[in-house]
This record gives sequence, structure tokens and C-alpha cells, in this order.
Amino acid sequence: MIFGSFLLPRSRGRTNFIHPMITRIIFLFLGLSLAWLPLQGDDEPRPYVRLEVTKDGARSLQTAWRRMEPADDSENPVVWLISVCHVGEKAYFTRAQRKLDAAELVLFEGIGFDGNVTAKTAESGVSSLQTTLAQTLGLVFQLDAIDYDRDHFQNSDLGVAELQAELTGSPTPAKPVDQASDPKLRAFLKILEGDSLGLSLVQGILKLFQGNPQFRAMARLVIIETISVSEGDVSKLAGAASPGMRRLFKTLIDQRNAVVVRDLRKILRSKEPPSSIAIFYGAGHMLDMESRLREKLNYRPVGDTWVTAFSVDPGKAGLSSFETTLIRRLVRAQLAKLQQSGSGSKTKPK
Repeated sequence: MIFGSFLLPRSRGRTNFIHPMITRIIFLFLGLSLAWLPLQGDDEPRPYVRLEVTKDGARSLQTAWRRMEPADDSENPVVWLISVCHVGEKAYFTRAQRKLDAAELVLFEGIGFDGNVTAKTAESGVSSLQTTLAQTLGLVFQLDAIDYDRDHFQNSDLGVAELQAELTGSPTPAKPVDQASDPKLRAFLKILEGDSLGLSLVQGILKLFQGNPQFRAMARLVIIETISVSEGDVSKLAGAASPGMRRLFKTLIDQRNAVVVRDLRKILRSKEPPSSIAIFYGAGHMLDMESRLREKLNYRPVGDTWVTAFSVDPGKAGLSSFETTLIRRLVRAQLAKLQQSGSGSKTKPK
């Protein structure tokens, strides 16, 4: 039985194998750049991911499209924060495409696009794994589903040269340095993509189960439960990462979101700003993004539209209520273990 052979923790080693792999998959779903800090207080942004459960037990992962309006009497345009899960059902991306096409301007993520949307066709370990993951789960990958070749789509992210500067702490070079000639940049991009052995291992496992409805349902359930329980906050998933790596990723999150706010401010100050703007980024970026729009541009949230990324009906897929409950409990146990690991990695006072 798939359930028994893959998830049941018959040994300490198997349990420890599962959560690094599942954590890596969650990174791929919400993007490698997620919010690292827990939210507190009533004035903080609300989550951008949630779990929807029907009476018959079907479970859906949903992401928010949040409408932001200027808090003052200015004539600044409406800004939509279109959060996205990078792998989802075809209908999810079809609906997202319609929403993006309805905006007068779209600011989208993508390191190294540098104004050239065709850069998305460049293969990487991450995109390859995401495609394999999507195929295994009967879903589609964002870059395969969304048409970025639109006149009103504008890349708003770090370029390769800016990424290099952030990585090395040196001034931004006049021209991007080739990855092959910069060992630090090459090493960092390997971290972003994951080591080739790890990627090959995950891809191999996923391909073994392609077309198996029980595994598909089980994997969807694990991912939905993990993302919904963590509310898209990777600080609840990244306990195994070193403090230095967490700080590094947080810096990159801050800098990438800062690029968007910089571009948006420039657009708002133009003589004829667009009537509506959409910011299209991974769901994990949006907590910090919304905070920046509130604090720096005086915007406020006025309403949400929740969109289903993908769903699973465990009963129809042949999973018993016992198996479904056990999967959910295992997910929560893994998250608790990761949080304990994260708190244990903090520097102890001397």
C-alpha cells in the first residue's frame, strides 16, 4: 500500500527523510522566497493562503487576491496583490491570466528576466522539478500556464547583476557577471535550485508514482495541509536551515520586494499612471509586500478574492478516514519538530 510504504514512520530514519523532502516541495509551491517572520498584532496583514473544507471532506488550497486602495484622498490607482501558488490546476492559472489581463499594468517576479520575458524558457533544476511535481499531481506549472508575453507585463525584480551585488556585498557591476565565471554566484544559485543529487532523488520518487491516483491524493493532501497549517509562513518550515541562511533569504526577500515598491512609487509619480496595477508574486512574498504598501505608499486593504489553486477529495481517491486523519496528524507533528529545531538553532546566551 502506498500509504504504508511512504508515510508511516516505521523508523526514525524514514521520518527524518520525509520532512526535508516535503519542505523542499513546499518551497517550490510558494516560491523560494517566502516571509520569514511570524505575524503578530491586529494591524498586521492577514494570511494569503488558506484551507477550504467542504461537507463531504474535500479540501482545497486557496490563495488571495487582495485589493489595495490609497488610504488618503489621492487619485492613485487601485493595486491588486495577486498572490500565486507556483503549481496549480489549469483553471487556477486561466483565471489568474484573465485577472492579470484586466489590469492596465502588471509587475511580475523573475530574477534575471532583465526586461526579457523569454528568459523564463531557460531550464533550471527548480523549474524542472516543478514541472515533474505538477505532472505527478495532475497539475500545471505557472511558467507553462501563464503567458508573460504581454505589452502591459513589466518585470519588477532583481537582475542578475543586482543579485550578485546582494550576494557579495560589492557595488552592482555595469554588466551581469556570467554564472560560470563567478563561483560565489554559482554556489548561491545552486542553493536556490537545490543540489543536483537532492533534486534527482525527489524527481525520481515523484516519477515512480506518476499516474497513481492514491499517491496523487496523498501528496496533494500533505501539501495542502502543510501550507495551510503554516499559513505560508516559511519560518514554521525552515527550522533545519542555519540562522545565516535564514538571514540571507530574508535579505533577498526584502530586496526583491523593495524593487517592486521602488518601481511602483516611480509609476505612481508619473504624469499618467495606469488606472489599475497588479503585482504578481508568490504568495509567500505578499505579507511583507502588503506591509510595505501600507507603510511607504499609504495603501490599505479593502477586500479579498479567494481562488482555489488545487483540491483533493481523499474519499474519492480511495484514502480512508483513518489514513486522512493520520496524514494530517503527521503533518502537524513534522511542523512542530521543525519549529523546535528552529528554536533550538538560535544562539544561546553566553
